[in-house]
Amino acid sequence: MANRRQSTQGVTSRLLARPRISLVTSRLDVEVDRLRAVLGDHLEVDGRSALERILGELIGADGERTAKTLDLIGHTTPDGLQQLGDWVLDGESPTVTAFFRGIADVEILPRLGVTSLRLLGSCTAVTTRGRATLQILSELLELEVLGTIGPIHRVHYDADGFREDARGMLAAGSEAPLAVVMDMPADRAHRRLDIDALPRVPIARPLRLVHGNTARELLSLIDRTRGAELPGLLALPGHELALMPEAGQCRIAHVILDGHFVRVYPAGAHEPGIVYPVHDPRQLLALALELPSA
Repeated sequence: MANRRQSTQGVTSRLLARPRISLVTSRLDVEVDRLRAVLGDHLEVDGRSALERILGELIGADGERTAKTLDLIGHTTPDGLQQLGDWVLDGESPTVTAFFRGIADVEILPRLGVTSLRLLGSCTAVTTRGRATLQILSELLELEVLGTIGPIHRVHYDADGFREDARGMLAAGSEAPLAVVMDMPADRAHRRLDIDALPRVPIARPLRLVHGNTARELLSLIDRTRGAELPGLLALPGHELALMPEAGQCRIAHVILDGHFVRVYPAGAHEPGIVYPVHDPRQLLALALELPSA
């Protein structure tokens, strides 16, 4: 325990001298593990109390207070809010606003040299609730609070944290994007969606069943030619779909990021998923809500 505390203190001091402080959700997840493998110095956060403790340790640590961003890296909920461990950053929550008002009152972030807060989930500056949260936090903290306008995954990070050349994926709550950005490296081939190539798995939990004509209608809403492998994508599914269920088995698809994308796992659940853009997110969500459950 003592060795771990000394190691954490060393990371804390080094982070203070860097242009980015990376705090990563502690949620156990294969995509989180892929992302952590890319990052250099970072600290894990499992909720509000852990974030409060880490900010206290940063204030008390020895180190140069250079100008920096505070980057909170976590999953995105189905409605576009960020989740750190078990804590959802919702600007309409009194618990959330009280926390950030408290750290603003004692000027913790200015004392650390923090000039902006960035919520680095995927599409945290896209939904109405997500943008409202960014604006509320910005007003409470009296500094710039940024979210993301598209899927954020491993390629957007390096050992120093969120890559400087990925700043085009960021926006403030007042800068509503005209469209969600699918940022895929130019040298990465698109993957075409082939339902028959997806593995069949047992129906082992509540899923929304997609049969026949409904399956064809759902697939027509997906851009099946623009699939991308996005390892390290931290997005919680809004709906889990059981495609073409038969004899207790089905092919799984996840509706993620407020219906803007669908993710499938051709190589199995422990391999990176393939993500496809959706032509009409509202129609897809409405269709998903009408599906029967198993």
